[in-house]
Amino acid sequence: MTESNTTDMGDSASFATLSCSLPAPDVALRRAEAARVFRASVARREIPGGMHLDYADDDETARSLLAFVLFERRCCSTLSYRLLFDEPHARTALEIVGAPERVAALRAWVAEM
Repeated sequence: MTESNTTDMGDSASFATLSCSLPAPDVALRRAEAARVFRASVARREIPGGMHLDYADDDETARSLLAFVLFERRCCSTLSYRLLFDEPHARTALEIVGAPERVAALRAWVAEM
Protein backbone atom coordinates (compact mmCIF):
# COMPACT_ATOMS: atom_id res chain seq x y z
CA MET A 1 0.00 0.00 0.00
CA THR A 2 1.30 3.42 -0.86
CA GLU A 3 0.33 6.98 -0.04
CA SER A 4 0.95 8.08 -3.62
CA ASN A 5 -1.86 8.98 -5.96
CA THR A 6 -0.10 7.11 -8.75
CA THR A 7 -0.92 3.59 -7.58
CA ASP A 8 -2.99 1.17 -9.64
CA MET A 9 -6.13 3.02 -8.63
CA GLY A 10 -4.44 6.40 -8.28
CA ASP A 11 -5.45 7.76 -11.66
CA SER A 12 -8.96 8.64 -12.72
CA ALA A 13 -8.95 6.20 -15.63
CA SER A 14 -8.30 3.20 -13.36
CA PHE A 15 -10.85 4.36 -10.80
CA ALA A 16 -13.34 4.84 -13.62
CA THR A 17 -13.17 1.13 -14.42
CA LEU A 18 -15.10 0.68 -11.18
CA SER A 19 -17.06 3.95 -11.25
CA CYS A 20 -17.71 4.51 -14.91
CA SER A 21 -20.86 6.59 -14.44
CA LEU A 22 -19.15 9.37 -12.48
CA PRO A 23 -18.35 12.57 -14.34
CA ALA A 24 -14.62 13.37 -14.18
CA PRO A 25 -15.01 16.32 -11.74
CA ASP A 26 -16.76 14.07 -9.20
CA VAL A 27 -14.14 11.30 -9.13
CA ALA A 28 -11.85 12.99 -6.60
CA LEU A 29 -14.73 13.69 -4.21
CA ARG A 30 -15.96 10.10 -4.43
CA ARG A 31 -12.45 8.73 -3.90
CA ALA A 32 -12.22 10.80 -0.72
CA GLU A 33 -15.53 9.39 0.52
CA ALA A 34 -14.46 5.82 -0.32
CA ALA A 35 -11.17 6.42 1.49
CA ARG A 36 -13.04 7.54 4.60
CA VAL A 37 -15.26 4.45 4.53
CA PHE A 38 -12.43 2.00 3.87
CA ARG A 39 -10.12 3.55 6.51
CA ALA A 40 -12.88 3.21 9.11
CA SER A 41 -12.76 -0.58 8.80
CA VAL A 42 -11.21 -2.44 11.73
CA ALA A 43 -10.21 -5.43 9.59
CA ARG A 44 -10.04 -6.30 5.88
CA ARG A 45 -9.56 -9.55 4.03
CA GLU A 46 -9.83 -10.87 0.53
CA ILE A 47 -12.74 -13.17 -0.22
CA PRO A 48 -13.52 -15.02 -3.43
CA GLY A 49 -14.33 -12.32 -5.96
CA GLY A 50 -13.69 -9.33 -3.75
CA MET A 51 -13.15 -7.88 -0.30
CA HIS A 52 -14.66 -8.25 3.17
CA LEU A 53 -14.36 -5.28 5.55
CA ASP A 54 -15.30 -5.37 9.24
CA TYR A 55 -16.51 -2.32 11.13
CA ALA A 56 -17.61 -1.44 14.64
CA ASP A 57 -21.21 -2.43 15.29
CA ASP A 58 -23.01 0.81 16.06
CA ASP A 59 -25.92 2.57 14.41
CA GLU A 60 -23.86 5.50 13.09
CA THR A 61 -21.46 3.15 11.31
CA ALA A 62 -24.33 1.09 9.89
CA ARG A 63 -26.02 4.23 8.54
CA SER A 64 -22.76 5.46 7.02
CA LEU A 65 -22.20 2.10 5.30
CA LEU A 66 -25.77 2.01 4.01
CA ALA A 67 -25.38 5.51 2.55
CA PHE A 68 -22.12 4.42 0.91
CA VAL A 69 -23.75 1.34 -0.64
CA LEU A 70 -26.80 3.27 -1.83
CA PHE A 71 -24.56 5.68 -3.72
CA GLU A 72 -22.07 3.10 -5.00
CA ARG A 73 -24.69 0.74 -6.39
CA ARG A 74 -25.73 3.49 -8.81
CA CYS A 75 -22.33 4.83 -9.85
CA CYS A 76 -20.48 1.53 -9.77
CA SER A 77 -23.10 -0.95 -10.84
CA THR A 78 -20.51 -3.52 -11.95
CA LEU A 79 -19.95 -4.52 -8.30
CA SER A 80 -22.20 -6.18 -5.73
CA TYR A 81 -22.50 -4.91 -2.16
CA ARG A 82 -23.53 -6.78 0.97
CA LEU A 83 -24.01 -5.37 4.45
CA LEU A 84 -23.79 -8.08 7.09
CA PHE A 85 -25.08 -7.93 10.63
CA ASP A 86 -24.24 -11.40 11.90
CA GLU A 87 -24.87 -12.44 15.46
CA PRO A 88 -23.68 -11.79 18.10
CA HIS A 89 -23.69 -8.32 16.47
CA ALA A 90 -20.23 -7.41 17.65
CA ARG A 91 -19.30 -6.12 14.19
CA THR A 92 -20.90 -4.90 11.00
CA ALA A 93 -19.38 -6.04 7.72
CA LEU A 94 -19.33 -4.78 4.15
CA GLU A 95 -18.56 -7.15 1.32
CA ILE A 96 -17.85 -5.85 -2.17
CA VAL A 97 -17.54 -8.39 -4.96
CA GLY A 98 -17.32 -8.27 -8.71
CA ALA A 99 -16.70 -10.16 -11.89
CA PRO A 100 -13.22 -11.67 -12.26
CA GLU A 101 -12.08 -8.86 -14.54
CA ARG A 102 -12.95 -6.30 -11.82
CA VAL A 103 -11.44 -8.06 -8.78
CA ALA A 104 -7.87 -6.74 -9.12
CA ALA A 105 -9.09 -3.15 -9.49
CA LEU A 106 -11.48 -3.57 -6.56
CA ARG A 107 -8.76 -4.96 -4.30
CA ALA A 108 -6.36 -2.17 -5.31
CA TRP A 109 -9.08 0.41 -4.63
CA VAL A 110 -9.60 -0.88 -1.08
CA ALA A 111 -5.91 -1.52 -0.39
CA GLU A 112 -4.73 1.95 -1.32
CA MET A 113 -6.97 3.50 1.31
